[in-house]
Amino acid sequence: MRKKRKGRIIFGLKAFLLGGLSCLIILLFTSPAFPQKKRISIGGAQAGGTHYPLAVGFSEIINRFLPEYNAIALETGGTLENIRLLGKGEIEIANGDMQAAARGYKGEKPFITPVKNIRLGFYLNTVILHVVTLEKTKIKTMEDLKGKVVSVGAPGSMVAANTEILLRLHNISMKDLKIRHLAPGEAMEALADGLIDVAVLYSALPSSAVNSLAVKHKVRLVTGDEKVLKGAETRENILCFYVLPETYKGQSEGAFAWSVVGATYFNEATSPEDVYNWTKVIMEHKDVLQKVHPLGKEVRLVNKKELEISPIALHPGILKYAKEVGVSY
Repeated sequence: MRKKRKGRIIFGLKAFLLGGLSCLIILLFTSPAFPQKKRISIGGAQAGGTHYPLAVGFSEIINRFLPEYNAIALETGGTLENIRLLGKGEIEIANGDMQAAARGYKGEKPFITPVKNIRLGFYLNTVILHVVTLEKTKIKTMEDLKGKVVSVGAPGSMVAANTEILLRLHNISMKDLKIRHLAPGEAMEALADGLIDVAVLYSALPSSAVNSLAVKHKVRLVTGDEKVLKGAETRENILCFYVLPETYKGQSEGAFAWSVVGATYFNEATSPEDVYNWTKVIMEHKDVLQKVHPLGKEVRLVNKKELEISPIALHPGILKYAKEVGVSY
């Protein structure tokens, strides 16, 4: 009987000590001496794109140099999904392009309602709508596309949608073309084999797909009308970009192209101090970012021209960093 009572006392003492230890651990880690890290979710894109590895690079830099944060890069569907998540407060940083972000802000298709609580961050990259043909086709201008066999990417893609707008700006309809829907790699093969006359694709410069074609064939970028493209910049939230000759091997002529600017976005409710901290540390460690993706070296503050084509205002945290480094808007 005495042994049973002693066993109960010992068991109760152990339980008491374990309970006290647990409470002590909880108190320690919730006390000011052990502050909780702020979680940051960064919306990238699909793993094969540019914006996902940049998101990974951002998370690595923030976690290494700002220990008060816990940053995680997310693989997402891209700008459209990122803007929706950002508007709902489900992520803190969204990588995306200005054109799609502007649609979200204004509530234009495919968005149903405006996402007004987003703010512009810093520049990521510029993506060109390549309109590619072989030099021997003699196709030089947008008007020359009439009656030609043209691949415009997958049905419903941004390539197809923006090709339609680009054509309309030059008084051409998709009905004036013989449309094909091929992936970039397939389109380059079809061009080489003479199955199509022109391929349209989005890519930063230089495009690996176009490079693969230029190795064996002289290529040409079909040029848009400079005045037409510049006149559409603010309305379409794009920029007229001049692609220099010899950007691709054997490309003897330059071309004016439709381009989309990539940038980061923040929720307007995110504190200026947080946005300032994240921006500053990323800008100061672009060498780390470049190891994750070569385009990391291009990251910078947006310039005045890029800001002009965006209906979305800069986040106050960006303005704070810009003032610190002597950039005025």
